[in-house]
Amino acid sequence: TIVIPDSAISYMMQAQALYKNQQPQKAITTLEKPHSRIENPPTRLLEQLAYLYLENDNPQKAVGVYEQAESFSNRNLNLLHGLSNAYINAGEHQKAIELLEQLITNEPENIIYGQSLATELYFLSKSKLNSVTTALKNGESLDDTSFDSVDSLLTKAEEQFNQISNANPGN
Repeated sequence: TIVIPDSAISYMMQAQALYKNQQPQKAITTLEKPHSRIENPPTRLLEQLAYLYLENDNPQKAVGVYEQAESFSNRNLNLLHGLSNAYINAGEHQKAIELLEQLITNEPENIIYGQSLATELYFLSKSKLNSVTTALKNGESLDDTSFDSVDSLLTKAEEQFNQISNANPGN
């Protein structure tokens, strides 16, 4: 494949061919070149590179590239969904929740967004509950607000799952 140095599309096509031929690292290297050389790389190139980072267990790099792409196009739901997945894999669950809520606002019928949001809410509540448990085991005294955030997250998660269940009774 011949790559035209100033043409993002030629890099994207080569990367796609490499990925389809089970060479994801070469596909990443191919897309990193225009990412560093082109002043404003196209959102599609950034999205493709971020996806490859995420698929190859590099969520931190994926987050950075998705965030760069989002700054150009925060209306692209596919891009926002990719960024939410990158946040989840990078352990940035609160940011993932915020994006998933935005995605649900735009597409309330999307069951994947709903399930992901409910799961993230449960995950974050478990994490906060573990922190409370550790504090209690260490003899720290806690006030009522320590449990309020956990209760709020669990309530939101339950409401989200109920909403999904009611909207999709056959699933």
